[in-house]
Amino acid sequence: MSLIMMRYARLDDHGLIPWSRRTRGVRRAPLFALHLLEYTLFIAFGLAVLATVLLLMFASWLLGVERNECEPVRREVPPAPTP
Repeated sequence: MSLIMMRYARLDDHGLIPWSRRTRGVRRAPLFALHLLEYTLFIAFGLAVLATVLLLMFASWLLGVERNECEPVRREVPPAPTP
């Protein structure tokens, strides 16, 4: 997972690899296609995570799960005696 996040952070900072520094020739077009595929997969992964979160939020709303039911019971502390 850390490798994925490292690659995503690098992609976020620098975008796709600058093609002016890539070698010329036959390898350039397939590498460009692979990098576009990788970029598309990163976007798809992000959208899948976002859709999952939204689906879980919708399911909790639909089922009526309230946050207050999950919170611990708070006990009132009596005030300290004054001298």
